[in-house]
Amino acid sequence: MINLLKNKKTRLILLCAALLLMAVVTVTLILCLSKPEPTPEPEAKPPQTYTPHILPAPTFTEDHTDYKALALAVFEGVSPAPATDFTYELTQDDTIRLTAYTGEGGALILPDTIDGKAVSTLGEELFRGNETITALYIPQTITSIEKNLLTGCRSIKVLSTPQLGATRQDSGFLAYFFGADTPHGMGFKVSTSLDTVILQDTITEIADLAMMECDRLRMVLLPDTLTSIGNFAFSGCSQLHFVPLPESLTAIGEYAFSNNKALISVSIPTAVQKIGLGAYMGCSSLEQISLPFIGEKRDSETNHHLGYIFGAEAYTWNTGYVPKSLLKVTLTEGDVPDYAFYECDTLALVSLPDDCTSIGVRAFLGCDVLRSILLPNSITTIKDLAFAHCTVLNDIYLNEGLTSIGIQAFMDCFSLTDITLPDSLRTISNSAFADCLCLTNVTLGQNVDRVGDRAFYNCTSIKEASGGRADMAVGIGNETLTAVWQSGPSDAQIEAAIEAANHAIMTPRANKSSVDITIDLSDEQNLFPAIASEYYYQRLYERSVEVAEQNSIALTTLMDVDHIKWEYELHLVGYRSGNEAIKARCEKIDLNIEETVWSMIEKGFAAEN
Repeated sequence: MINLLKNKKTRLILLCAALLLMAVVTVTLILCLSKPEPTPEPEAKPPQTYTPHILPAPTFTEDHTDYKALALAVFEGVSPAPATDFTYELTQDDTIRLTAYTGEGGALILPDTIDGKAVSTLGEELFRGNETITALYIPQTITSIEKNLLTGCRSIKVLSTPQLGATRQDSGFLAYFFGADTPHGMGFKVSTSLDTVILQDTITEIADLAMMECDRLRMVLLPDTLTSIGNFAFSGCSQLHFVPLPESLTAIGEYAFSNNKALISVSIPTAVQKIGLGAYMGCSSLEQISLPFIGEKRDSETNHHLGYIFGAEAYTWNTGYVPKSLLKVTLTEGDVPDYAFYECDTLALVSLPDDCTSIGVRAFLGCDVLRSILLPNSITTIKDLAFAHCTVLNDIYLNEGLTSIGIQAFMDCFSLTDITLPDSLRTISNSAFADCLCLTNVTLGQNVDRVGDRAFYNCTSIKEASGGRADMAVGIGNETLTAVWQSGPSDAQIEAAIEAANHAIMTPRANKSSVDITIDLSDEQNLFPAIASEYYYQRLYERSVEVAEQNSIALTTLMDVDHIKWEYELHLVGYRSGNEAIKARCEKIDLNIEETVWSMIEKGFAAEN
């Protein structure tokens, strides 16, 4: 051994072996020391649940003041001023021209005749600088009004007039009475005390700029003869809060009521055929509006979005132009066009007319605070994406007669919890209810024969789904539906039918009339509950006879045939035709028979004793 160690080559080999062994030991130690502790098994997370976002009902500003009555009351009991209050002269056409006023003021009604001649002309500066007149009524015999009629009249509050210009033919404007030569930017000339203007029925049109920037006006009464309102007619009347539109109106000009910041409610008559761009732009207090159509004009192929009348030239601008104060829209006629309320993100309520048949493409898409909507029975079509991304919509009634629901029509309606589809519906389109995270109960119409791909995709909260045809085709991506779906009537429908039957049997008939239990085959909506009820009556009667025979009890003890006469017309369509789904539902009814029969026996014995 010693000799081997003396060998230089041998010593070198041993040294290398020792170094290699030390390296192996070192690496092993490093690996052991750096090895991470085993990761504990993650705890099983409970399935995620979703809560619908329920918003409180919107509140509206209430104002029950009868402004029209208040305005007209100013002249009640006031007689026309006597001729002695004026100086006047005859005109070339043998009528009267008033040249000066010397009366006491107050509420003033001008005379329509003096000395048997018609008063036709109000002279220049007739009331200039008068600070005693608080209200002025100009009679319809007046056809000519000269300049500066009311210049400097600092106390006048109410003006009733048959015209706004020098003559009936002029494109008149209110500031003319106060010394303005042009309507452009002259609203400041109108007396700051004037808050009410009453236009008489001689007026059929209101010209462009007629009352522009008359920013102290609070009320304007329009005549029933009015047919059109011009561009910018009331623009900038920032305190105007009452201006009811007459049924005779057919056209509203561009920016006609723009920047009327005090308007709270607007009702546009059904006779209106066109509304100009920005007619109500900047009406920042508007809470409710009623319209005969959405957009520029009836049945328009363009500009059929709500924002158009608020200044939005494209539907994508609805969000920036529709007032944030607007809570409710009432459509009084016709269908809802494509993009009508696209991203109107403050709109909480919409009312639709009885003749509405269609909800357009993306009509309500992105209406973030739309809580509920009642669809009229006339609706047949809901188009693609009609209510998509209405994230707080939790109450919608889908009417019988609805035949089509478009692609993604209710996608991302996160707060929708229950949906009942009518029997008139045959097909549910692709992704129609996708991502409705809070949807728990689905009742399919009895005639639904196809559920489109991903129609209920990611609807992870569904707990009960019923209805539809037994051979209904279900597209891919509907596992959340098929996991709980059963064809035919739901348990809730069966229980409701049984409860109704129990009530009918246990309730005495005072008039002792017979009960004719039949099924109306034309009533498709209630056919399945009726089958359940009919089967219940049949089984109850059969079991009652069995119990009576077994216990030697007279059948009349169980049920007074004078009160209830069993007349069975067994229209058990589903049961007798071999529909297994219906038979299975009917068999569940048997479980409820014994309890009802024995409760009737107890009731009968109690009556005998």
